Amino acid sequence: MPKECKVIRTDHTTAELIKYAANAFLAAKISFINYFSLLAEQVGANVKDIQAGVAADPRIGPHMLYPGIGFGGSCLPKDLAALIQCAKSNDIESDFLESIANINKKVKMRFAQKVNEVFKGDLENKNIAIWGLSFKPKTDDIREAPSIDIINFLIKHKASITTFDPQASKHIEDIFGGKIKYAPNQYEALNNADALLILTEWEEFQFPSFTKIRKLMKLPRIFDGRNIYDAERVKNLGFEYYAIGLGSQG
Repeated sequence: MPKECKVIRTDHTTAELIKYAANAFLAAKISFINYFSLLAEQVGANVKDIQAGVAADPRIGPHMLYPGIGFGGSCLPKDLAALIQCAKSNDIESDFLESIANINKKVKMRFAQKVNEVFKGDLENKNIAIWGLSFKPKTDDIREAPSIDIINFLIKHKASITTFDPQASKHIEDIFGGKIKYAPNQYEALNNADALLILTEWEEFQFPSFTKIRKLMKLPRIFDGRNIYDAERVKNLGFEYYAIGLGSQG
């Protein structure tokens, strides 16, 4: 074994808590910056600048400090829920942990509500294109994916939804079936769309042809749930642009 390798010898219970603590800490970092994205929108600040300023502190760093529409997957939500239950079962206050989970729910719903607000509460028969369904890029995993909650919100408000994801469409179809449409590529999802929602930061979505996007869409309106575009550039190209944690929207 190399000299630099260290083995942690511990009991089973401590080992379990190490795993829960690590994932809860990562979830906390995501919810922390997302809390400030909510605050930034209300007070007219820019969460990207807050993110850069906080990440510049070497004690904190940039890892997992990205504003968006929340975390998903199999690890963070499951382990956070298990840790909350463990705390309650042992008569330990779980308010701090519950706030991490609550913020995660809040940012997903806030994004969906923002779409509804821009359409003045009338999403019925509006054509909504969605890019990205998996909880993160480079996976087909949709467990606890924000896309599921957002699609449910749009269905409830009677929107017409067309989606595209490089890998996860088949799994979303298992959930929603014929309630939504599934495009064969990202651009075909945009035909006659009243809005484009970006829910996963796939590399394919980060450098698109904005000329083509605008030509295909009925209305040039983008809701960027992962802040993958430069707001000023997109606005200068003639789009309405709504992102996460930007005090000046639209």
